[in-house]
Amino acid sequence: MKNPVLWIVCGLVAMAASVFVGAVVPDGWELAVMVPGILLSLAFVAGVGGLSRSGWLMIPAFVIAITGTTVLVGDGQRAIVGTFGAPEECTVTAVRDLGRQDTQAFEHDVTCPGGTEKIVVLGERTMPPGPVTVLRLKPMRPVFRDHNDYSREWVLGTPVAIITLLIAAAALRARRVMRQA
Repeated sequence: MKNPVLWIVCGLVAMAASVFVGAVVPDGWELAVMVPGILLSLAFVAGVGGLSRSGWLMIPAFVIAITGTTVLVGDGQRAIVGTFGAPEECTVTAVRDLGRQDTQAFEHDVTCPGGTEKIVVLGERTMPPGPVTVLRLKPMRPVFRDHNDYSREWVLGTPVAIITLLIAAAALRARRVMRQA
């Protein structure tokens, strides 16, 4: 492989783009973002293999590319909005059970000073009608402040795993270069 750094950068850009696009698309479309994001993030795997010149290091890179993209598309939006979103006092006017077969979900009609929104909450928890604080960060979907339960360990662990893997790949390459000298 001629330029493994280019492959690594392309894979990381694909992961980052997947996070942003996954945060903007409506609920239920995450899989349509996740599949191309995972396929494009496989460039990261090829880059790590080329940088380290070791095939066995591609296995953890493959795991990080798949799980990292999946976690960041699923929880990245809630993490970003939860960290940087502006709180807004709103009112839940109606709650509907979406009746999904795979997982329970509730759609909330929320009236805010900035307009009316529909917020979908997965799981068994629902917000009762009444006042609520909503976190907003345009152009991403708003989230309830009280139900913003993303996994900090997974969201922060993905970049840590990527950095650790890149350090290991660079160290393996340096070791091979030193042996050849």
